[in-house]
Amino acid sequence: MKIIINAKWKSFLDGLVEVHAKPEVLFALGFEAADSFYVGYFAECSDKYKADVDFQDGKDEITAVNNSNVNVEDNNWQQGADEVSKAGVSEQDFPDEECLYSRARQLLRMLPGGIEISGVVLVGSEPELGALEGTATRFLKRLRKLRDRHVMLKNEASLLTKHLFIAAIRNSWENCNIQLMQFSGTTVHIEVGPTFAVHDIFWCSLQSTVAENILDTCDGSVFGVDFQKRFVDLIIPYAQKLFDSCLLINGHVYDGHESTCVSEVLNKENSLAPLKAKFLLNSSDQRIVTEVEHNGSACARMQLTGILAIRAFFPSVCTIEEVVAAFRKDILRTLYIRGELHHEERLVTGEESESNSYRNLPRRVFVSLGCPGECFDICEYIMHDEDLSFLENEVSDFFRTRMDSSSVELDAEPLMSIQTKEFSLSPVSASGFSFLQKVFGHNAALMLQSAASMYEQLTASTVRILALAFMPFVIFWFFELIRTL
Repeated sequence: MKIIINAKWKSFLDGLVEVHAKPEVLFALGFEAADSFYVGYFAECSDKYKADVDFQDGKDEITAVNNSNVNVEDNNWQQGADEVSKAGVSEQDFPDEECLYSRARQLLRMLPGGIEISGVVLVGSEPELGALEGTATRFLKRLRKLRDRHVMLKNEASLLTKHLFIAAIRNSWENCNIQLMQFSGTTVHIEVGPTFAVHDIFWCSLQSTVAENILDTCDGSVFGVDFQKRFVDLIIPYAQKLFDSCLLINGHVYDGHESTCVSEVLNKENSLAPLKAKFLLNSSDQRIVTEVEHNGSACARMQLTGILAIRAFFPSVCTIEEVVAAFRKDILRTLYIRGELHHEERLVTGEESESNSYRNLPRRVFVSLGCPGECFDICEYIMHDEDLSFLENEVSDFFRTRMDSSSVELDAEPLMSIQTKEFSLSPVSASGFSFLQKVFGHNAALMLQSAASMYEQLTASTVRILALAFMPFVIFWFFELIRTL
């Protein structure tokens, strides 16, 4: 594996080493190709190395990011270094594993398709880095599980994390030690990796909007601790249909197995223009009922509707196969994150036991980290009425950049909605449903879904019409009963 960066990042890291006053930890953000990491940005871990309790597992809060042009400010690093005491490095200057993990968990929510946390870069003296490398190794093992959790599809091994790296820069750029972590199943193999290679990287993007209308009927509760599992069960079949479908990219059909280079399909007149994609789905695939295990005594239903803004970023030297995989993975991650944020909000507000609800899910906004072709966008999830005044601080915290708040892209997609309902069943009804499931299998859920949908659409006038229609049969049955007696 090679680690490729632009020349501006070499000078950036050189300057960081020169003004070094305390150990620095950076997240390397980039695209992983078959034999190379293409690093497009170095995000900062934190100004103060303290694990934030608001970002532990299950307690993340919703944050948002603006969409605008931002520029790297090298003097920010100089200013931060000047404010640090030269007396020495205290224990608080060293980030712990929880700090790295909580910050990475927040950062992953801000990344579009194709872009991942590829590794960490440590800058410091020999004693400092010796203490940090062990922490970084443990953190990357947890990061791998966190990244793979967003994939959800058990059989999509091509989307799982294969490599991560630790780059320790000790006194100079030339004195850089890189360890490459290779993952295979449950095993981890660490070996000496290559140094950074400096090349120009031309970043391209693939964009699309995907309409969602997914309905799941199941026997059991969809609330409380079961919500995230039910939500994943809801979207996996639809996501699998997307993975099995073909993509129409700039008028050409691809099934995800082409070795064609991206540069060959770019717009010849305007190579900076994003590629446009569309999934080729059958009309029967627009609504899918999930086949799940039924063990409870309550009939629950969950429906997800809305439009997703999907964007993937990648170097022009990548293949169409790698691009399509990154694009499909972005759908999985953005759906998983929305369900996760919704679940956490319900836990905070104490509404996780509410039997019926109709709620909006956060929508996605984007911010550019540079001019088209030079870097990629990042994203965040906000509600329609959320205050955007903190967005500038959010971007500055991770990326040490300034942005123009007037260029926020808020119309990338509307708010999605999720509707959850729960209907109590008697023991007889529950056993009856179990019998139907044994006889009809997956179709039992479909039959129950159709019955519930028809019941909701009935009006008082419809009931009266049906009653009048069946009245002759009732009268005939009544007289036949009297005659037989």
